[in-house]
Amino acid sequence: MKINLKDNVSRFYPVTIIIPPVVCHNLDPHTGIPFMPHMAAHLAGTLKHRGNRQIQVIDCFGLQPNKRQLIGEFMLMGEDAKWVASRIHRETKVCFVYCRTIAEFVAVEKLIEAKKKKKKDIAVVLFENIQSVTSYSLQNIAEDFLNKGADCILMGEPEDRVIEVTLQLEQKQSLENINGLAFLGKRGVTF
Repeated sequence: MKINLKDNVSRFYPVTIIIPPVVCHNLDPHTGIPFMPHMAAHLAGTLKHRGNRQIQVIDCFGLQPNKRQLIGEFMLMGEDAKWVASRIHRETKVCFVYCRTIAEFVAVEKLIEAKKKKKKDIAVVLFENIQSVTSYSLQNIAEDFLNKGADCILMGEPEDRVIEVTLQLEQKQSLENINGLAFLGKRGVTF
């Protein structure tokens, strides 16, 4: 679908990108190494420069690297999910959550849960880190995240589809004609 975005930025809603807290597992002290959120920056740049969007970035670790929260055998470092949900821009209709490393799975779950409680009308899109050996394929766990409240899973390189996904979700339109997504459709999980 060809999208004309030459119109004024004020006609579009802002988009929020959330970078989860860094997570350390108690049995593996090396899981909590903070990586630069380069895929989130790339996504933000695409939305801003090609999609004419105002961007809000909430980098949990970057904002509060010394804040700690224990959840079972995991230590989350950065702002907590309730704080994040309360800070999402009031006009945001679509929120992207960066799934950077497998260790952050628990943090992503908490962010989805808190956002759904606080801001039910905002669509949650998860996007994966395809640039790191510590990342994970969202395709393999899409159903889990969709059942927990994510609205869409964006797999692979996001920049070629992120603008269309954002527009479709804001307008509450079908995602069926966009490749590389998973979402709950009429017959369950649709890829």
